[in-house]
Amino acid sequence: MQFDPLSQRLATGILQDLATNMEEEFLSYLERGMALGYTVLEQNHFNTEVKTIAIICLGDLCLQSEKAFYPHLNKTMELLVSAGQMSLLVDQVNDPDERSMLY
Repeated sequence: MQFDPLSQRLATGILQDLATNMEEEFLSYLERGMALGYTVLEQNHFNTEVKTIAIICLGDLCLQSEKAFYPHLNKTMELLVSAGQMSLLVDQVNDPDERSMLY
């Protein structure tokens, strides 16, 4: 089931807010939160705004979980590098229709 971009942004932002406000209590949800963040970054049907919120969310999860984040560090870094590379590719495309397909 696909949701509209506003719902996707809100859901991703709520995950970020939960991690920030629950602090250490969020550790029991860390695996699921990371999986959701990874899904947003790996799937092509999420737009750039949602992916940006997901990147911020993963940063907040990292800050809140500290040492518990270590098992997720490599995959997170790979996804961040990939997102940066994709951003550079999109910036090189002049056709707006083609740019939107890359996002």
